[in-house]
This record gives sequence, C-alpha cells and structure tokens, in this order.
Amino acid sequence: MMSTKEKEPVMSPENVEMRRMLRDIFTTAVDSVMPRSMLEKMVHFNAKLNVLTVAERNYSVNRNVFVVGFGKAVLGMARVVEDLLGEHIIKGILSIPDGARKDLEKAGKKDMLLSEGSKICVQEGASNNLPDNNAFRAARDINKLISNLTSKDIVIVLMSGGGSALLPYPIEPLDMDDVINTTRELFNHGATIGDVNTVRKHLEVLKGGGLAKAAMPAQVISLIISDVIGDSLDLIASGPTVRSTYSPHRCLEVISRLNAGKAIPERVLTMLQSRKTILSRQSQVTADPRGGVTECVVDDKTDWSRVHNVLVGTNNIVCSAAAHCAEQLGFVSLVLSAELCGEARQVGVVMAKLAQYITACYHPRVGTTADSDLIMLELNIAKHGISKNKLNEIAVKARNAQNLKKPMCIVAGGETTVTITGTGMGGRSQEMALTAGIQLQKGFQVFKERRPQARVFFLSAGTDGQDGPTRAAGALVDENFMADALAQGLNPQKFLDNNDAYNFFSQFYRSKDLVVTGLTGTNVMDIQLLVVRI
Repeated sequence: MMSTKEKEPVMSPENVEMRRMLRDIFTTAVDSVMPRSMLEKMVHFNAKLNVLTVAERNYSVNRNVFVVGFGKAVLGMARVVEDLLGEHIIKGILSIPDGARKDLEKAGKKDMLLSEGSKICVQEGASNNLPDNNAFRAARDINKLISNLTSKDIVIVLMSGGGSALLPYPIEPLDMDDVINTTRELFNHGATIGDVNTVRKHLEVLKGGGLAKAAMPAQVISLIISDVIGDSLDLIASGPTVRSTYSPHRCLEVISRLNAGKAIPERVLTMLQSRKTILSRQSQVTADPRGGVTECVVDDKTDWSRVHNVLVGTNNIVCSAAAHCAEQLGFVSLVLSAELCGEARQVGVVMAKLAQYITACYHPRVGTTADSDLIMLELNIAKHGISKNKLNEIAVKARNAQNLKKPMCIVAGGETTVTITGTGMGGRSQEMALTAGIQLQKGFQVFKERRPQARVFFLSAGTDGQDGPTRAAGALVDENFMADALAQGLNPQKFLDNNDAYNFFSQFYRSKDLVVTGLTGTNVMDIQLLVVRI
C-alpha cells in the first residue's frame, strides 16, 4: 500500500473530464427510470368520473383503494399513486430497504417521499439486500391488510428490484433463518436473480402468485419495474401476483446446477422434495422449452382475470437513455445488449476485449497475421454470446466514429453474478470493473504502443445505487489502471482473488473511481459504459 510520504498519481485533465462525462451518462440514464416518469405514462385518473385507467383498462374508484409495495423503487411509485388518488386510498403498507428514506431526503428527492399525513405506512428492512425479520414483519402486515377485502376493493401492488428480499414470509415449517440462509448460499454459489427467485417463490407464502390469491376477490393492479433478465413477470420479486408455472423440479435443478445442495438448509431440501412428489400427483405435467420438467399447478379458486400485471420499467429504457445522452455529449454510441449476464469476471474480460476489437476496427492492420489476430479476437468474444452480426455493427460504428473524429461509447445492461471464493467485500459491478482493468493491461497496451493517444474507459454500476453489501453503486477504470495501481502499492489481482473489489477501489486514487450515489429510488439492474477514443 502507498505510504503517506509517497505522492499519489495525478489524473490528467482529460482523464478527469472523461470520468465526469461517464458519470453524467450514468446519472442521466438512471434519471430516465425514476418512478414518476414511468408511471405517469401508464396510469391516469379522471377525477370527474372517478375512473382510474391503467394500461387502457378502466377501474371505478370510490374510496376503495389499498396500496402495498415492496422494492427499491416503490416509495417513489407510491408517491405518484398518492398524488393521483389521494382521498380514495384507504390504507397502504410499503416494505423498502433500510435507509432508503434517508438517502432520498439527502439527495433532495422530496417528490419521491410520501406526503405528510399519508395513509400509507412505510417499513424498512432487508439490510444488505438480504431478507430479515424487519422485512418479514412488513410482509406479514401486508398479508393481513389484503386478506379480508371485497370484490369492490382495488389493491394496487407496487413492486421493483429488491422486492423478493423485502417480502419474505416462510411457508411453515420453514422459518426466517431457512429463507435467509437459502438466499445467501444461492447467491454465494453464483446464482442469478432468476435462479434465486425461482427457488424463493416455492418457499414463501406471498410469492409465486400468493399475494394475488390472498387479495381475492378484490381487483389487483400490479405496477412492476423489472430487475430480471428478459423481464419475466413470474420472476420479478418472485412473481407475487403472477400465476406460478414452475415447480419444485426446477428448484432442485437450480440447486444441483450450482452445486449448492450441501449449503442449503436441510428443511428446505426436504420441503422441495416433498412438494415435488405431491405436485406430481395433483398437477398437469408439461414440457419446459428450457429443458427439464415444469408442473403447472391447477388453481380453480383464483380468478386471474381480476389481476392486471403491468410492466412499467425495464433495463431497455435505461440503456436507450444512456446511448442518447452519450450521443448528445459527442460520442458515437451503440447498445450492445440489455440482457448481459454470466460471471462478472468473464464479462469484464469480454469488455476489455471489445476495447481491443474497436481499436482494431478504427485502424485495421493489413496482412495475414493481422487478419488472423482479428478473427481470433472475434471468435473469443463470440464465445461469450456476442454475435458476429453485433460485432459487424460495432465495426461499422467504430469506423463511423473514426471518420467523425469522435470517441465511441458502447452501452450494455443486465445483471451478472459473482461466485464467492474469498472473504473480501464487493459487488458484481466493482468486480467486473476490476477484472476489466486487469485485462486491459494484458490486451490493450500492445495496441497503445503503436497509438499512444488511444484511451479506454469502462464504468459498471447498479441503477439502484447499491452494488453488493457496499456503499458504492460500482466503479470505473481506464487503460492505465494496472500501472496506476502498482504505482500506488496495490495489487489488483490479489484483491480480485479475494472478492475484495470494494476495498481495492476504496484505496485506489483515494476512492475517486468508486461510483457512489446512495440509494437512487429505482432499480432496473446494472449498466455498463465502454468508451474508446483513438
């Protein structure tokens, strides 16, 4: 580590300016998926007729509305609903992350806080993105509120990323320790949020359509902000208002694939095995196009026509906004994908290789060896799911950027995973940035020897403002990352091996390359920005 007597490397004005622009693009993109802007496009209220219109479906409103919500964006969503319906709301309960109100107050986002005297009660829980007893109490109160309603009542359900952790209600004989430990171990073994939610909705009362069932015979309107790859409604917040089509078969397959069986609580495994046997007898077995078996549970008591699920926010929106902002700032931009997934380290390597590819497209070398090198690079990138067509599109954009003498900005979004093997602290975005920085040293520096003016910058951050159990949303690096780190007495590979990206970036440039926003009040997964300037 750098001693107090050693002088910290100083960033050039260009480095400082490019970092500022990357942060501005990220901030603008996150602003595009704030609850108010999304909900006001989908939800309208005619006060003269007392008619609520949600995605072209009308509801008669007359002091018959109950509001419940769970997730990182629902406080702002609830404020929009409160502003629209006011006196027609009888009561409501929100389950939001610890510290969410404080962060919004600190950020001056008063329009995302409930009004004074609100009929909607707010409870905080799920510290560090994991279910806890505070979140359980909120889930229990929500269940109690909606369980004795009539057919004239309307339940507006607000849900967003983080919703699963904020609505834990174990099915007996499971308890909160079973739910907490299962969630933690699945994530530690590299599970995606889809994997985790597939399992959780079979262990808890309100998930997998359970909330909608509890609210019957009331009408249910679910306004949903997605934090799941592919925006599958049955996986967002574990699908509390969506009829479940998965089975214990799928849960056990997930656990087996992750090699997590020995880490999952015995009571959880026993319950899944038991339910697998019972549901096989009671349900119609159908083939799952993704492989394996799915058992569609027959439910004759729930009138699903009274449930209206509306998707109001996705990662596609944030990626499009980032690309548009980049264009306005003078970049040539392209959206790579809004469904980026896989191990964060592997994606970090791919991003660094994309930087190599773009620079090769800017100034293609002539000759058999050069052609062979480019083909090998394309094949290496394609192995990680980026198609030849997309690479061709990138090449065209890169040459356009060269002709216009502009830098290029690749935008991506989605949600990666981290398989934890160390004891450090970090998150998927910080780990991805750390890996990309290391890989840039391995691949990009050779090109930079021929083009000293070439620059690469990479940012990865979570739109919710929280990357893993840390205060940061993510981090950014450039092509000189390794040299700068070593000059400061830091060994990036050592920190990476220990899953300790947060502590690395906290020391590197005195944490200047951490992206710290506080909880933003929304959540549509993560965003990546790769900038190449020749």
